[in-house]
Amino acid sequence: MDAEQYGCTAGNAGGLARHELQLIVHQEGELPPQESSGVAGKAVVVSISVAGAYMVLVLALMVYCRRRRLRRRQRGEKMELEMTEGREKLVEDGEEEKQKVNGAALQNGRLLAHDKDSGADNSEVSGVSRASKKSGQFEHLSVPRSLLTEQITLGRGEFGEVMLAKIDMCQVNKLRNKESLDAEGEPKLRPVLVKALTAKDEVQLGEFRRQLELFSRVRHDNMVRLLGLCNLDAPHYMLLEHTDWGELKKFLIATRTPEENAEYISRVGAAHAPPPPSRAAPPLGGEHRALLGGQLAAALAKCAAHRFTHRDIAARNCVITSKLQLKLSYPALTRGPDSHEYYKLHEQVIPLRWLPPEAVLESDYSTKSDVYMFAATVWEIYTKGELPFAKLNDNSVLERVKAGTLEWTIPDSMPEPLAVLLKRCWSKSPSDRPQFTEIYDQITDILKDITSENTSQKSQDKAEE
Repeated sequence: MDAEQYGCTAGNAGGLARHELQLIVHQEGELPPQESSGVAGKAVVVSISVAGAYMVLVLALMVYCRRRRLRRRQRGEKMELEMTEGREKLVEDGEEEKQKVNGAALQNGRLLAHDKDSGADNSEVSGVSRASKKSGQFEHLSVPRSLLTEQITLGRGEFGEVMLAKIDMCQVNKLRNKESLDAEGEPKLRPVLVKALTAKDEVQLGEFRRQLELFSRVRHDNMVRLLGLCNLDAPHYMLLEHTDWGELKKFLIATRTPEENAEYISRVGAAHAPPPPSRAAPPLGGEHRALLGGQLAAALAKCAAHRFTHRDIAARNCVITSKLQLKLSYPALTRGPDSHEYYKLHEQVIPLRWLPPEAVLESDYSTKSDVYMFAATVWEIYTKGELPFAKLNDNSVLERVKAGTLEWTIPDSMPEPLAVLLKRCWSKSPSDRPQFTEIYDQITDILKDITSENTSQKSQDKAEE
């Protein structure tokens, strides 16, 4: 057996040194006895200690991060409350009325600012106390759906049905002033656009809320107002102001003469023949068309000032009053009468013919994409509601957008300065497109020139008589 005690002796001039060791040989399969103490035990203790220290450190970091998030959230809520109070104070003091772009009226050939809170339209949604505003962002707008009458379904939008209805604003004001709904008073019915929320998708829910915020925060005479929200029962209803003459596109088509309508159909095909107009519309002169474009620019400049984008600017999403006042709205009938003006791309329904390349190809929406769509809408105004690129099908339009070869044509009736402005708005690079404030100023000057020319022409005609 090799099991023995061995020794080793070594020596030199300095002396001898000896070390001995015991060699123990175990039989196959036999385990050595456990050491009662030693390196292994110490290693276990060290490992447990390190693991415990690590867990304590992780818990401490979690507690610290949670407290930090809580403090940050509290600071954010405090800041938001202060900003809300500040905005309310500004509104009360009338400071917002001093902003440059606040409306579009015509006087001596210039677009002048409207009083933001003037007119009957704004008085109908008054009576909301500051306390109710603080209790919830939209709580003060809540109205029972029983106040809606004469509902007519128009089609479906991006998150549910879209309807026209009427609502008694006297009853709404009584409700908001906490008066009895049974109190006597002359009914004051007004048309409203009703957008129902039946979708459950998070993206569509977010878009519903975005539109609520857009029309509740941006107050302008050329934008429809958010008149109410039916949120006591499902589905929720968004109630937007509507007008006596309704959709701008239908109005533009109604201004065509029979000859103009026949020429358009022969040019683009019977598939694009519009339905017969429900009412006769007065002809639009150059002054009126420029005025409508200026009103739209004023509304969008206000949106941009509040850091909002619209994302679907078109004649179908504007309404007009019998006083030729344009208001920006948002029916967006993706399924219904306007479905041919939308296109499904990457599981999204988009207004392909109105969108700039970056919005179509990259879903990049900004104020500059709104500028592009604004120009497309002004083009509709000057062509009396024609479909952009009507000779091309949707796939051909998309291919030209991808290739960068889609080019807009300028209507013959459009003034040259306005044509130059629209070409800038259609620039392929967003950075090359003008701001809405610049657009508004230029259209104001164009309108002034048109008015001066008309006045001179009338004077000349009168002198010749």
